[in-house]
Amino acid sequence: PALRPSVVLPVHHPWLGSGRGAVDMYGDANQQLRNLHAEAAARRRGAEQRDDAGRPDQDPGRGAAAEVEAQPVEADRECWDSGATSFTVQDICFCQGHNARASCVACSPHSGCVAQTEYSNYLEYCRIFQAVLALHQMRPEARESVAAGYELRNLVAGEIHFPSFISMVAHALEGSPWSSRRKAARFLDLGSGLGRAVVAYVLCFSEWHDGQGSGLTAAPEEGCTEALAEDRLGSSPSAVWGQSASSDVVAAGVEIRQKAHDVVHDIVLPALPLGLRRRLRLLCGDMFDVPCSGADLLLVNATGLGELIFGRLRAKLEAETRPGTRIMCLSLPLGSPRFDELPCSGRQYRMSWGNCSVFFYQKR
Repeated sequence: PALRPSVVLPVHHPWLGSGRGAVDMYGDANQQLRNLHAEAAARRRGAEQRDDAGRPDQDPGRGAAAEVEAQPVEADRECWDSGATSFTVQDICFCQGHNARASCVACSPHSGCVAQTEYSNYLEYCRIFQAVLALHQMRPEARESVAAGYELRNLVAGEIHFPSFISMVAHALEGSPWSSRRKAARFLDLGSGLGRAVVAYVLCFSEWHDGQGSGLTAAPEEGCTEALAEDRLGSSPSAVWGQSASSDVVAAGVEIRQKAHDVVHDIVLPALPLGLRRRLRLLCGDMFDVPCSGADLLLVNATGLGELIFGRLRAKLEAETRPGTRIMCLSLPLGSPRFDELPCSGRQYRMSWGNCSVFFYQKR
């Protein structure tokens, strides 16, 4: 189906500013993505002809999804019409010391392992979050630390980078029962921030369309927005996956910071197509109050967690997860005899704050 141009959402939010200025950090998603993909295609075509001795053929870290100011170029029609993304290793792992044709210890494990998705999924992701500032621009304050009952360092978090996240998930599910099933694995993000990982997971690893074309422009029926908001964004964690076993929720996230959750409620939720919205749940609360037993795949951002909190979290995962459950743990290894470390655990993946070691596990 034909893709519609991206929509610049009207923004009026105390934490995001208002009007067009709030979306300048992303610009027009359609044009930027066309330019970036055209550049990637041009680099591939000319890679064997360039003499790059002594100089890089692109800026460090610049790839198909890098956040750069692209020069206006004619979009490559083959790239645009192919229906698939063309992410590169440089999109997965940021390397400053060499160009895109070289490799190093950090990026070489990703060679031949870069996951791709439908181009429409990436375009939809960019449209949903184009009016949202990065989470690191909403730094936690001392009063939030007091309200949450945790040290400030435990509330500091970054965000996933879309290309690296889908490669992480593809690697985590490799060889699992869900890698060959039509039914999606249930994904739980412990510390979901603005919901980027939850939204990306539903877009790329589940069937979410409304059955009315592409699902990209589907809107809620009149009068149902508030009902869905109350259902999907409740503060009660007792029913993460819905009230019944037949619930259509496949991805959930919990975020303790009310400030971040307010952005999800006011900006992210209204931007979601109805079919996508029905497949996810975003909760405001403490991750220690959310049961993990229903999840097949978990994301744990341990980068800012203190030793005591991380120890509590490890015990929670040991007690609540089922055998076979897969876990992606950022920055810190679990160090638990209850989990088997998967092959290639410890790879470097690009995040909003730079490269991060990601450890992959399966519950025994």
